[in-house]
Amino acid sequence: MYTSPVLTTHHDKHPGAYYATEADNPTAHLAHQIRRSEYQLWTSLLPDEDADYDLAVTAIHRLTSKGRFQIGNALAAVHRLTELPLVREIQDTTHRLDLSRLIAIDKALCLLTDDTLIALIDTRLALYLLPTRLNQLLPSAGQITARIRDWIRLLAPTLDVDHTPDPPAPPTFTAHHGDDGRSYLNLDAPTDVALIIEAALRTRAAEAGCSEAEALRDLVTGAARVRVVLNLYRAHDVEDAPAYVFGAGWLTPQVSNALADTATQVRDMDKVATKVAAGYQTPEDIRAFVVGRDGTCRGPGDNRSAAGAQMDHSVDWAAGGPTCADNLASLCAHCHNIKTDGRMFPVRLPEGEIVWLFEDGSWVHSVPEGPLSAKAKNWVQTLGQRITRRREHYHAPDREQEEGPTEQPEF
Repeated sequence: MYTSPVLTTHHDKHPGAYYATEADNPTAHLAHQIRRSEYQLWTSLLPDEDADYDLAVTAIHRLTSKGRFQIGNALAAVHRLTELPLVREIQDTTHRLDLSRLIAIDKALCLLTDDTLIALIDTRLALYLLPTRLNQLLPSAGQITARIRDWIRLLAPTLDVDHTPDPPAPPTFTAHHGDDGRSYLNLDAPTDVALIIEAALRTRAAEAGCSEAEALRDLVTGAARVRVVLNLYRAHDVEDAPAYVFGAGWLTPQVSNALADTATQVRDMDKVATKVAAGYQTPEDIRAFVVGRDGTCRGPGDNRSAAGAQMDHSVDWAAGGPTCADNLASLCAHCHNIKTDGRMFPVRLPEGEIVWLFEDGSWVHSVPEGPLSAKAKNWVQTLGQRITRRREHYHAPDREQEEGPTEQPEF
C-alpha cells in the first residue's frame, strides 16, 4: 500500500485497521470522493514557484468563485505537503485528510523554519495519522493542531544542544486606566507562575459561583483564600520528562522542573490506575487519572477538554459497576445525556479504549488521547531516550578533540 518503510512497517503491524471515515458505507464512500476531488482540485491549481501569485489567485477565484483568503489557505496547505513526504504519501494514497485538516497542519507548522525539525514532525505526524484499530475515529483538525504544537514546544528547544536557555524573566505587571471608568490589568509571567495563578482563579470562581474577574478581586484583596490543585502529569521513570498540564499542553523540561519543585503531593498514577473506590463518587486521584488518560470527552467526535468533564460509569453503579478507571470515562454533559438516554452504549476495552454502539447498529472505536494514554506514554519514553542519547553524545569528554567531529545523532 505504501512505499516508505516506516509507513509499510506500521501498516503491516496493524492489518485491517481503518478509520470510520473509510468504512464500507455509502456515506463514507461519498465523503471520500468529495475529499479526493477537493484535494485533486487544489493540487492541480497549485502555481509554479516562479508564477505570479496574484494573477494565479485571480484566475482561481474566477473559475471557482472561492474567496482569496480561502484560496490562499488551500494553496499553502497543499504546498506544505511538499515538505512532508510521509504525510503526502498517506494523503495521495488514502485522501484521508479534508481541506480543514490540511490547513490546520500548515498553520501549525508556520512557526517553523528548521528543516530538520519539520522532517521529525513529518514522521511523527504520519504515524499519528495511521489507524491502529478497526473503525477508529479520525483525529480532528483541533487534535492535529494540538499534537503538532506539543511536538514543537518540546522538540524545538533541544535542537541547539549547546544553547542554554535564558532564565525566565520575573513576572511583570502593568495597569492602564481609561477615561471611561474602565481599567485594563496585564500580567506577563513565566508559564509555571501563570498556571498556578490561573488555577487559583478558577478554583475560587468555582467555589464562589462568581466570574474569574471577581475571583481575582477576592484573592488580591485578601477576601478569599483557596487551596490550589494543579495536576501535573509527568513520567517518573524518564529523566527530564516533559510534563502535561491541561490548558497549556506539554511543557518544556525547564518549566516542568520548575512546577515539579513546587509540588506538595505526588501521586503514583500507576497505582491509581487499578484503585477501586468504595462509593459512587469518584475520588480526586481516580478522577485525575481518568482525565489524564482520556484527554478529551470520550463521546464520538467530541473534543472538549476532559478537565471539565463528568465522570461516567460505563457499567452503572446501581448495576454493580465499580468506581475505578477501567469503568469510568470522561464525558461532557451533552454526551453524558446521550449515553444515559440509551442512544449510544459503551463497550470497554483495555487501556481506556471504547467501542461505541449506536441505535442504528453502527459503531465506532475511540482511542484515548490524554497524557496518560498508551500513545502518549510511549512517545514520552521515546523522547526521554533520545534526549539521553544526545546528552551522552555531547557530554563525552574531549570527544571532538580526540576523535574529530562526529555525526550528530538523530533526534
